[in-house]
Amino acid sequence: MKIDEIRQLNDMDLGKELIEQHKALMNLRFSKATLQLTNTNEIGNTKKIIARINTVINERRISEELNSHTQKIDQDDSSNEGKDGISGT
Repeated sequence: MKIDEIRQLNDMDLGKELIEQHKALMNLRFSKATLQLTNTNEIGNTKKIIARINTVINERRISEELNSHTQKIDQDDSSNEGKDGISGT
């Protein structure tokens, strides 16, 4: 699964895909332990997919935090427009 495909998923699908990949990784580890795994590269590939999904989740979380912080600053600036900043004393 490429990063572009992961970015197209919504938050619910990202969570589901993350759970699926963790289950797949667990199954691959069991297969390796019982000497049934023929392609050991699958473990690394699955770990990379999990890392990509976590990266997209963190990017979205950071983006939301920045947007909420920017909106808060904009609200504070709009409430201070009528004040000249000079005290009356």
